[in-house]
Amino acid sequence: MEDDFCSCDVSKEEVYKYLDEKATAYRNKFTTDQIRKHNETKIYPKYGFRYKKGKMELEIDPEVAGHIRRVFKLICEGHSCSETAKILTAEGIESSGNYVNKLWGRPIKDENAPWKREQVKRIIYNRQYIGEWERTIDGEKKLFSCPVLIDKETFEKAQAKLSVRKYSDHVRGKAPLNPFSKYIFDKESGIALKLYPHQRLKIRIFRLSYPKPKEIVYERGHIPYEEVYEKVYEIIKNEKRQADKIAGMIGSYEWEHEKERHVLKIKAAAKLIFQKMLSIEKRNLPLYNSMKAGDISEDEYAMQRVINIEEFEECDEQLQRYLEQIQDVEKCFSKDNLWIKTFSEMTVPEEITRKHVRAWIERVECVRYEKIEVRFKYEDWKERLPQEWFEED
Repeated sequence: MEDDFCSCDVSKEEVYKYLDEKATAYRNKFTTDQIRKHNETKIYPKYGFRYKKGKMELEIDPEVAGHIRRVFKLICEGHSCSETAKILTAEGIESSGNYVNKLWGRPIKDENAPWKREQVKRIIYNRQYIGEWERTIDGEKKLFSCPVLIDKETFEKAQAKLSVRKYSDHVRGKAPLNPFSKYIFDKESGIALKLYPHQRLKIRIFRLSYPKPKEIVYERGHIPYEEVYEKVYEIIKNEKRQADKIAGMIGSYEWEHEKERHVLKIKAAAKLIFQKMLSIEKRNLPLYNSMKAGDISEDEYAMQRVINIEEFEECDEQLQRYLEQIQDVEKCFSKDNLWIKTFSEMTVPEEITRKHVRAWIERVECVRYEKIEVRFKYEDWKERLPQEWFEED
């Protein structure tokens, strides 16, 4: 009524389009409102700060403020994050993780848990300690002020000290980092593979850590790091070639035909649900007239009315799912398909680094130390496309 829309005056396609647009607008507004409300009121644990009672404001937690300043002092004196963690543990200072869990009433697994390198590092790079409180409002990250715990000069000095140590470790000739760390597994057992130096061959190899399960007996005892690296590199280049090929098909007759086939199949099912909803609506007037005529009681009318409403709502939920499926198909058969977008826009680097593995790969699997397989991110988006499109010409 607000849009002055009448389905009698337009085609079925226009009705579906109208309903799609209204449903999308409603869902988007509802989601945005919910996210905004959640982000504006959600309280996160913060080591060194507490929320003022009844307010979305922070105040310094005096109980641990001294510990945080101690961390910065140790780093500025030249200690590493690992060394600082050991010093804090030796001094009997409660770890930041345990303190926050106690503050928020969470269970403590180990009362004497030692400080960890990552906990120290998070403190050194937390800009909240210099008065910059980042929150997400309306989908955007915004800065709010909060009490200053560490002066900016000390904050930057500590980070500079860590950068110097990192550079020094590199120039001293440490072995190159393993970009597949925590990403490579033995396929049959699912156990992570570790990188070791092979003393006799003078190479780096991947194998299971000892003692390995007795039931795992392969013909090869390991797989060279270089073999894994070269194979993964080739698989990445092939994924890029496939993504470029599929991206080039967007908008073609074959592409649009396949998309329309999927959409029509969903619309046919949605049409049946829509017709069922109309039939449910048609029951209400005769039911009301029967009650007015005295053929049924008011209780019987109310009971049947509830049944009709529940059935109508179930149909409406199913119709919404169909509309979401249509949107999903539209996204899948477009440049916004996450697999197409990720791998057609990627640039294959000269050297694979940890950054590239995190961005593109879910898992590297080694088959009996003989074969390497790669599971990429967003493969579910790739699998929704016709698999014959990926066959070699």
